[in-house]
Amino acid sequence: MRSSPSVTARAVALGRSRLLRPQTPMGDPEAENRLYGGLGGPMWWPVGAQWQRRVAARTRFLDDVTLSAIDAGVTQVVIVGGGYDGRALRFAGAELLLLDRI
Repeated sequence: MRSSPSVTARAVALGRSRLLRPQTPMGDPEAENRLYGGLGGPMWWPVGAQWQRRVAARTRFLDDVTLSAIDAGVTQVVIVGGGYDGRALRFAGAELLLLDRI
């Protein structure tokens, strides 16, 4: 049984933390930064450039899809296997419920 966070999940979350990301007007990107800040030291630099590009592309795609859904009136988004995903913090809104740890 694992007693510490997954190294992969931490690396992806910390990698995402270095990207410029959109937010909704009621979102709290500082809360997301605190989430990532609690994961420990930098892990982005040891991985290759190809891995960084993949994380950035996947993150941009999921951010765009999520924001498109919100703009279309979707009020609930479920991110299956979201791990340390901070979209629930950045995309918060009075009528939006993001469930990211299913």
